[in-house]
Order: sequence, then C-alpha cells, then structure tokens
Amino acid sequence: MIDASGTGIAYCACLGGSGDEFATRVALDPAGHVYIAGAANSSNFPRRAAFQPPIGGSWDAFVGKFGVSPAEVVDSLMSEVAALGLRPAARWVLTNTLERVQAAIERGDSRMAELMLHVFINEVRALMLGRRLDPATGTALIAEARALMARL
Repeated sequence: MIDASGTGIAYCACLGGSGDEFATRVALDPAGHVYIAGAANSSNFPRRAAFQPPIGGSWDAFVGKFGVSPAEVVDSLMSEVAALGLRPAARWVLTNTLERVQAAIERGDSRMAELMLHVFINEVRALMLGRRLDPATGTALIAEARALMARL
C-alpha cells in the first residue's frame, strides 16, 4: 500500500501459496484495511475462517483482508508462515521470532520489535540459502518485514 504522500510504501503483504493466484479486485475501507478478491489454485493457500476450508476444485475464489496496525501486519505474516509448508522446526523458528515481534509491539518496545524483525529477515535468508524456501516467497516476506520496520 502506498503511503499518503504517494512517495513510499506504507505497508506491503504477500498473499498466496505454491500454485497460481490472481487478484481481480482491490478495495480500501475508511479505516485503511485493504481487501483483495481473486482466485487461487494453491493447495497451501492461507485460509482463516474459510467458508470452505479445503480446496474445492481446480480454482477457488478468495477474499483477503489486510490490517493496518503493526500487530495486524505481524498476524498476517504469521498466517503466511503457517501456510508455507515448511518443516516443523523451520516453521517454529519463524513463528517464534514473529511472536517475539508481536510481544515487543504490545509492550510498545519498537527497538526490540525492529531487532526481532532483523532476526526474522536473517532466518528467512538462511532458509532461502538452504533451498528450503523459494526465493520469490522469501523476498516477499523480507519486503513485508522491512515495510513493517519502517512503520515502527
């Protein structure tokens, strides 16, 4: 999402899985939440409070909502990590780090949140180097973490 000045990124998010996804509509509500509607054929597309939890056909429709507060962005990152299909240990490491970011944000400790986001970025890079995470997904996660750091 572009900031109010139109010169920078207010926040960004990655929505998708290992297959193909495309957005057909994007909308913004008065509170600043972004809604995205489209179609996906990824078996690991992130689903929360889904009307139809498992994939129901070759393509399924989706509607996603992205929050504007740092805590909502961290929550979105956690959902993305959960849907990546990583080995349990790798998923735990990333989730644990994001939980520490969340706790720091809740305490109002932006310096600790920023430090833990740097740790998260390095963990994502390590997974990419070890070929456990594809470069496009890793790069998107890093971009989200950096955009969040800019907002702290």
